[in-house]
Amino acid sequence: VHPAIGLSWCFAGLLSHLPPERPVYGLQAPHVAGEESHRTIAEAAKYYVAHMKSVQPEGPYHVLGWSLGGLIAHEVAVQLQEGGDEVALLGMMDSYQLSDRWLEQAMPSVASIIAEFGSDLLGGDADIDPRLTLQEAAELLRGRSGPFAALTIEHLERLYTGYENGTAQAHGFRPRVFDGDLVFFTAADDEINRADPARCAAAWQPHVTGMVHDQLVRCTHAGMTTPESLAVIGPVLRDQLAEIEARREGTR
Repeated sequence: VHPAIGLSWCFAGLLSHLPPERPVYGLQAPHVAGEESHRTIAEAAKYYVAHMKSVQPEGPYHVLGWSLGGLIAHEVAVQLQEGGDEVALLGMMDSYQLSDRWLEQAMPSVASIIAEFGSDLLGGDADIDPRLTLQEAAELLRGRSGPFAALTIEHLERLYTGYENGTAQAHGFRPRVFDGDLVFFTAADDEINRADPARCAAAWQPHVTGMVHDQLVRCTHAGMTTPESLAVIGPVLRDQLAEIEARREGTR
């Protein structure tokens, strides 16, 4: 599930760490295509559950989200279980409820939008001028190869507005309880995480019935999908999925 920017391109790097028969489906926010944004995380989750079922009508499902996407993934998993479906894996990448303390700091700059593309070329742990304008961002993107070059100022404006809406959704989100374990990835080098002890994997324990497995990743929040970070995250997911398949085979 996409971070606040709404794009899920950042997860493409997982493919090289997973078996070739394991597909990865990226969920993208409707505002990316110019449609109206969701008003709440619960509304977004309902929308994505319908999309997931259009591809795979029944479980088991394996759901992963980064940042805002982790909050949505948690609610997706809860809604799937409410509908009688099995969720065999829930993963969250440095995802936290947004407290009043961090709300103002979480409102986006253009630089933070670029950072959440999840590319080491355009963001991640690289330095981006915090004074970057939308015009300058569009020019920066046009100078790069790949899909980023196709993004216009109009695209960036939609992504910026969607990011603002996502921040408000995260602030108003009250998670329910997922029945199962949680695989959590912590951005161990993030300054905000270090400054606030409440921003930790253990904060999710009241919202799952099983164990919270915390994997530290030596990066900042914006660097969770750089190749270096995915080289840590990908193998953990691969091993978790292999264990799930082994247990399933053992019960047949």
